[in-house]
Amino acid sequence: MLKTAVRDSGWKNFVRRVPKDSVLYYPGLKGGTTTVEDYSGNAYAGTISGATWERQANEFWVNGFDGIDDFIQATSDFGDINFLTQAITLECVWRWDTGTPASGGILGISPATATNLGIQLVSNEVGRLWLVWVRRDGDVTSRVPLLLDDTLSLNQWYHIIASYSGNGTPNSSSVDILLNGTARTFAESGQRHFWDVNNVVRIGSQALTGAGGVQEPIDGLIGLVNIRDQTTSLEEMQDRFQHIGKLIGV
Repeated sequence: MLKTAVRDSGWKNFVRRVPKDSVLYYPGLKGGTTTVEDYSGNAYAGTISGATWERQANEFWVNGFDGIDDFIQATSDFGDINFLTQAITLECVWRWDTGTPASGGILGISPATATNLGIQLVSNEVGRLWLVWVRRDGDVTSRVPLLLDDTLSLNQWYHIIASYSGNGTPNSSSVDILLNGTARTFAESGQRHFWDVNNVVRIGSQALTGAGGVQEPIDGLIGLVNIRDQTTSLEEMQDRFQHIGKLIGV
């Protein structure tokens, strides 16, 4: 488990501190290296490709992604996950900067075994958010509820937090998502993605080809990444938004 992702002290420090030589503060990749650190300095193997720091006017730091193979990737500490039976919370802030809608990865975590399922938050070609299964062999027969939302606005900050609880049965698991503090509705979808690397957390999007097709690049800003191997209540989601919303001006 990524230990500090569930510690209040780590979260508060994460919000308050301005990173110095980091590429991403959590997971805390150090610029120019492949070392990944969490809040407490625990190191993991990782990859940095094309992601750059951008400092906002309100002193808020995010990472900019502007094309194919712009991503940050770190080894996962969750073990061989399978979200048919496990829980996960994905959280980040994101701003879509492209002039036209495009599909692309925002934040996700993959399994170590091809037969298990990971999960990923993506944007689609009409500027909506999806929560999709990922499997390393690209052959995803199960489905996950997708987030239905009005078309997202260009250059608008969004705080996204998704809490998923597996119950062992495809298509009937529990998913709660808040977008800028508002709960969203869901419908079933057969959308699936292919993941080429096992047991990793990925922020941004890597261009992939394979049995599952191509994963398009993301163009925008991503920050305040928080991943936990447990569910998050709606009350806690709202509490997080009250703090983070102030940072991104929503």
